[in-house]
Amino acid sequence: MHQYRASMALCPNLLYLSSIVEYGSFAAAAAELRMTPSTLSRGIRRLENELGMALVLRSGRSIELTPAGRLLAEHSRLALRQVRIGLREARLTGTKLVRVGLLRSLGSDYMPAVVGSFAARWPDVEFSLREGSSDGLAEMLVEREIDVAMIAPPPERPEIAATVLFEQRIDVVVAAGTRLAGRASLDVRELAGENLILSESGYAARAVADRMFESVGLHPKVIFETDNMEMAVSLAAAGVGVAVAPPTARGNDGVVRVPLTDPAARRDVAVCRLAGVALARHVADFLDHVTSYPAGA
Repeated sequence: MHQYRASMALCPNLLYLSSIVEYGSFAAAAAELRMTPSTLSRGIRRLENELGMALVLRSGRSIELTPAGRLLAEHSRLALRQVRIGLREARLTGTKLVRVGLLRSLGSDYMPAVVGSFAARWPDVEFSLREGSSDGLAEMLVEREIDVAMIAPPPERPEIAATVLFEQRIDVVVAAGTRLAGRASLDVRELAGENLILSESGYAARAVADRMFESVGLHPKVIFETDNMEMAVSLAAAGVGVAVAPPTARGNDGVVRVPLTDPAARRDVAVCRLAGVALARHVADFLDHVTSYPAGA
């Protein structure tokens, strides 16, 4: 019991140590913790005195951890992460809330239809929807900020279980009346020299586009990157360039979507959850509903 109490007494100072590592300096960590750098420094010294070992090497403005400091900081980070997860899940006790993450390009038609049909059967279940990139959604799952996520392509991470729901094509989107608008289909090589509008790195549509270009040795001329595919479509409608986007990306009516013939111009859309983690009954019901829902476009 004495050891337990001693460990708990160290917790505030362990937070100080992990914050210094996370933010890179006493000043930045102190600002995040809303204290002065001198107060933070005293907390670290108290921790060092209590443990009887040096944790931080101080040399001017630079900070370097000792081997013991690095080890303790990593364990502190993991412990604080578990505390955050525990607090988050404790607040959900007794609620029927499904926390869903989804790609922005799936938000206009597919997900509202899925949630609407589920809500008709289970009207007492509430939803929290968060949008993000494929990489960002995977991190939200691992951090237990969301219960399920619609991700494309499914992440190759052992801690995430994925069920592929459908395959989705990636189109070329051009302004109506332009040279490419009259084409029935396009080969990816025909985009050489075109001013391209792509999603930012970390998004599924960008991963597909990069894979397409790489497969034919094409170095794309990217003039605009965005995290909003509706913006990409609107820019294409304005004649700014040629967008590469999934069909679920809505936007201006003054565009024409031209399918790409390249086999790589497709992506798998999957519903994902944390592997090996028991789901609340209402979350499991929603997951079953998603997997049995008719395939998307």
